[in-house]
Amino acid sequence: MINQLRDESISPSRSHSFKNSNTGVHNHNDNIYRVSRKYQQQKSSTNCRFVVVAASLILGSCIAFMFFFRKTDINSYSKGMRHQHHHFSLHHNVNHRIAIIIPYIPGSSSSSPKTFPPYFNLFCQSAAGSMSLVDFLIFHTNDIPNYAIPQNLPSNVILINVGDVISLSKHIVDKLLDRKFGGVLNYDELVRSYAMHMNKYPYVLVELKAALAHIFREYLLLSEDDEAGGGGKGSDGTMENKFRYSHWGYADLDIVFGDLPRWITNDELTEYDIVTYGFGDQERVYIRGQFTFHKLNPKTTDLWRDCKFLSDIDERFERVASGSEKLRFESAEGCYSHVILQKQNIRVKYAVKAFSDAVQNSKSDTAHKHGLFLSMGKNIGKDGANINHVGRRSVVYKAGIDRGSDILSLPINWFELENNDPTSTGHRYGDYNIPLQQEIGDKKIIKTFRDIGKGGDSSCMYWAPKKYQLDICAVDVGPTDTVLFIDGALYKQSHKTIDFPAGIVTFPFFHFQEWKRLYRPIQLWPLSRYYDKTTDDGVIGWMLSMDGAIPIFSSHNHPPPPQLHLPDDNSMMQPKQQQPLEKENENEEFDQWYKTEGVSRDQLPSALYCLHSSRRKFPPKPPSPNCDEYASWQDEKNTIILSSGGKLWENNGTKKGKKRTQMMMDSYLDTTLVLTLQWMSNPVRDNEDVTWMIAQLNIAKANIQTWAEGGGSKRRLQPSILLISISGSNAEATEKLIEELESRLFPQGNRKNESSGLFKGCLVAVVISSDNDKKNSVVCRNTLINMASDAAPTRFVLVGLQLERGLILSIETSLFVQRAVAITSHVPGNVFIVPQFAISGDTAIMGNNNGDIHTKEVESVSVVDLLQVKKDMKDDEEPTPQMTSILLSVDCEQCRLDDDYPTDEEVDFVHQIEDLWFDQTTMQISFPDRYRNIIESPSSQSDEFVGVVNDGINGLQTLLLQLLLPERSRALQNFDTSPILLIDRIGPRKGMLTFDLAREVEEFDGGTMSCFNILRLTKLAVLGYRIRILNGAFAMSTPFWRKVVSQMPCTDNNKNDDNDDEQHPPSQISRCNGCTMFDDSMIKLIIMQEVQRSAKAAILWDDLDRVGIKQPPIISNEMR
Repeated sequence: MINQLRDESISPSRSHSFKNSNTGVHNHNDNIYRVSRKYQQQKSSTNCRFVVVAASLILGSCIAFMFFFRKTDINSYSKGMRHQHHHFSLHHNVNHRIAIIIPYIPGSSSSSPKTFPPYFNLFCQSAAGSMSLVDFLIFHTNDIPNYAIPQNLPSNVILINVGDVISLSKHIVDKLLDRKFGGVLNYDELVRSYAMHMNKYPYVLVELKAALAHIFREYLLLSEDDEAGGGGKGSDGTMENKFRYSHWGYADLDIVFGDLPRWITNDELTEYDIVTYGFGDQERVYIRGQFTFHKLNPKTTDLWRDCKFLSDIDERFERVASGSEKLRFESAEGCYSHVILQKQNIRVKYAVKAFSDAVQNSKSDTAHKHGLFLSMGKNIGKDGANINHVGRRSVVYKAGIDRGSDILSLPINWFELENNDPTSTGHRYGDYNIPLQQEIGDKKIIKTFRDIGKGGDSSCMYWAPKKYQLDICAVDVGPTDTVLFIDGALYKQSHKTIDFPAGIVTFPFFHFQEWKRLYRPIQLWPLSRYYDKTTDDGVIGWMLSMDGAIPIFSSHNHPPPPQLHLPDDNSMMQPKQQQPLEKENENEEFDQWYKTEGVSRDQLPSALYCLHSSRRKFPPKPPSPNCDEYASWQDEKNTIILSSGGKLWENNGTKKGKKRTQMMMDSYLDTTLVLTLQWMSNPVRDNEDVTWMIAQLNIAKANIQTWAEGGGSKRRLQPSILLISISGSNAEATEKLIEELESRLFPQGNRKNESSGLFKGCLVAVVISSDNDKKNSVVCRNTLINMASDAAPTRFVLVGLQLERGLILSIETSLFVQRAVAITSHVPGNVFIVPQFAISGDTAIMGNNNGDIHTKEVESVSVVDLLQVKKDMKDDEEPTPQMTSILLSVDCEQCRLDDDYPTDEEVDFVHQIEDLWFDQTTMQISFPDRYRNIIESPSSQSDEFVGVVNDGINGLQTLLLQLLLPERSRALQNFDTSPILLIDRIGPRKGMLTFDLAREVEEFDGGTMSCFNILRLTKLAVLGYRIRILNGAFAMSTPFWRKVVSQMPCTDNNKNDDNDDEQHPPSQISRCNGCTMFDDSMIKLIIMQEVQRSAKAAILWDDLDRVGIKQPPIISNEMR
């Protein structure tokens, strides 16, 4: 039967075949402004202090994250009790290895397509630290598509596809019954009924925990190769049971694992049949579902048979089918725990070696107040001698009670520090002969409720049937007691855990059963990359909270202040003294080698992106979104690549011996333009769909061609990405739209020669939304932005341009972008704002508006002409033409225009950008030599212009940070302008990747209407990025292009709040249907999480800067 469950490529008898290849805040506005004035004249590195102080003001009641530390010698915490450990050894026998079995079904109510939970990468990241001792075997059904299977998992996290739910149900029923079937239900009915039960209530799988070793026994056996290599025997010592593992166990996915190999002692592996780790509620003598392991032998693998809800599963479902019984959930923690306590030949240890977020007064718990730390150590081997399983050690810990201000005085790698003092914590942690926790004193008999004569209704745990609790519930047992079950009797024995530095609390795992209900994929996005490097590059740990994950970098010192060198025009792309970044950073994220015919799908990201969200139904509280539909670059059915970029995406120009051509791309110095469009596939109406689609494609083409060739004939072409979503359930209309799109991309019908297409150098793809329940809903624009940005082959990305507003990049934008990148590329962490303007009437700068759609319209928008228009407006009392940076006032489709919109904060922000841009651009064009001297040596200039620029930039950053204050929440949500940003994908700190930490929020469904459009820019400011204005570059919205993209004249009739859908072609999406999501409570929760995570990160990194991070020494094998 098991053969029916296997993938063709998976065999349970081979050791390597499992692995997949693959809060209240006061008004601090004046404080923030004074802080900005104080630091504006200092060196750029002091900008961090401004950001940190502002972040602390934003956090308000979360001020607990604002630690005040001093450097403290690690040795000051190492003094204390030296534990006796006679006859005790933590060295594990080389034959000891634990298989933790976890079955997983997404369930029918989960997202479509089915996926692993959002926190799965957190589980995997932490599980990797135990690969020297533990394998995690995760059995999942095949309704999770291949592109939704995480890639590059740790070698000890083994995914096993067991087929569909029916096949899994059949296998489970066969294994549980172990006898000829007979009863009221026939066999097929039982299999179908149990499959429906599992699919509707995936949580029912926890009922099976006691029987998992029996159900998946074949996957625990040795292979022939293992036997030939001298593999181990079963725990019972017989050759009949030749298992690959010495122990089996189970756990949950909502677990952050710490250093399991360091905590699991040799006596737990050899002297006890079962070991279970609890949270200190020792009066409940039950086998924990979060983490329990057993010796692998028939004594433990058959214990489940005394639980009738498992062994008599046929009779159970017969009673349900006959109506004599309702199908109720049976907790294995109840029956299984009771069964064990009836045995005389079982030895069990109930240890206190875990902590959780589900604690009484959780808001005062240090994990909630100060965060939970997951620190990644250096590579370790299996018991220090056999390095068969090498991986990074993981240690999970939190601050001690009333010691929150001490935790970050501790080096992140405290557990690897050693010195000549044998009592030091680093020395003791690294010495595997010293237990971290040890039983002391005598064993004492303990009594249960049954022993003291309590009634049958007495209980100590609500989730287990009361009939078991007289034996499970004990008295006179405390959190410092280890409970032991030996020879049919229960004992307690005090235990002592060594004192850890700074009073921290650490255990082998943390159960986040409450936090998981709040987690969205974006909150844990940085964990999607498995860090296994042992150098000082990249991430060495994480700070976790209910708001998500914050990476801890190996080096927290800021790079030196920028030493900018303005290149001459003839050497624009050869900046002086440019130093490339570390090769790991360059290659890891954006330096990809593309083929001659463009990018292939397997070179694109494998991540999942949420197209639609809804409020999670269960549990209803706390309110949290659930993703209903995902997109992926690897989904060949629903993500269609129409153009792969052609030869421009070939990046071999930097290879030795290759001569760079105009078509080749430089991933380090070039910039990718990201554009998005949103369409509907409703029934076609008089070809209006096609006409409107052609109009939108024309403005996209105009921007792409201007971008690719705007640098002039001697400049390199710049790559671009156009990602189009098609929503709705009309397959025929969708197919027609795609066919028309292909014909427009390749008018000659020759797809093989992509360089001849109208979208030369552009990756064009279509994402089809197939969620029928969301057929009238617009996919999230933020999702498209994230998806396209992640696919960019260059370090720099230009994103945020709203084609729906008729915005066209100026012909010089590409040139000024290349200029800015060349000047600042050696100093990571820059974000440039590209201003956007609108002309309210046809003017001279628009050239000949004869209705034709061609490049001439774009070429007429020039920076010189724009400066002249601005000058004319200043000179005339009633300037004509009227130019504005408030696009809302000239939109053809007016969603709202009243006294409250746009907000005062938005008006101030866009006007400040406009003023700064005109001042700096005028200076750069009119006085190039003076401007060059200011840029190259800003600190040595006493020029008045320097002070103006500094004041303006600091004022801009102040406005951004003020938007994060609670009293500005309305302005933050209703910010109508979508900023056009030139973003450096490398952050201001070593190992920091921008799109891991500052993503657009994908749970905001809808189009391009105001919906927290400014949120990502505010997060970037808090995270320490240098926010600048991109001189010379701009985007312009004109009446001609607004009319083209809207397919309607811009009249007052369009400017209303009704937004009649009949005004739009069937495939057009109204700009006014953006931000269609949930309710105020949901919005407030998401924004609080995003703001607090960024503010906490800024404060955390600043504290680590001041404390410093000590690098671990090389620990000898003898010390492991």
